[in-house]
Amino acid sequence: LYDLRERVLPDWVDTTEPSLEEEHRFRVCEALRAQGIAARRDLRHGGQSMAVLERTLNELQEAGEVAALEVEGLKEPHYALVDTLEKIETEGALEMNDGTLPLLSPFDNAIIWRDRLTRLFDFEYSLECYVPRDKRRYGYFTLPILWGERFIGRLDPKADRKTCALIVRNLVLEPDVKDPGALMPALAVRLHEYAAFNGCARVIVEATDPPRLREVLTRALDAA
Repeated sequence: LYDLRERVLPDWVDTTEPSLEEEHRFRVCEALRAQGIAARRDLRHGGQSMAVLERTLNELQEAGEVAALEVEGLKEPHYALVDTLEKIETEGALEMNDGTLPLLSPFDNAIIWRDRLTRLFDFEYSLECYVPRDKRRYGYFTLPILWGERFIGRLDPKADRKTCALIVRNLVLEPDVKDPGALMPALAVRLHEYAAFNGCARVIVEATDPPRLREVLTRALDAA
């Protein structure tokens, strides 16, 4: 179906072509809105040069739209939208530890920029479906596991359509996770939800690290 643009777009849509400077500012603000906090190098997604990016950040800071921040343990400055900081100040920080264990996509905004992920969360991640089987450390398509404000491990799932089973091919927790068994009930709930999302009726655990978690998680799945 085709129609004239002026009969499709609402009157309130601004069809004015933005200037190059406005486009740069828009890209930086959208990147900060998606990431929350970012270093200068995290914002070069629009193809702009570092000089243009620095000028754009300076303009946004002068306009009171962006603030420069110091992150403990990091030398380079990071940036955030002033609106985001004001929202945190007035509404309080988002309650991250709500008792759930989100399984994030490798393409989530928190994950996709690997250098930023390591720098801010001390969590190294790679999508190993592009790695030869014998060189994979964790699995074909591992999902990062978020607990509160930190990433605590990786889970490699597979949906077996023929048997309607979600198979946990590998669950690997970070070495410094304290009392990992206490997290299994929450993970069991999440896995049942993820299984239903994928059209699976049951969950099978094949391997875990540490190995003793396989039995603990299986019992939690039965009880959930």
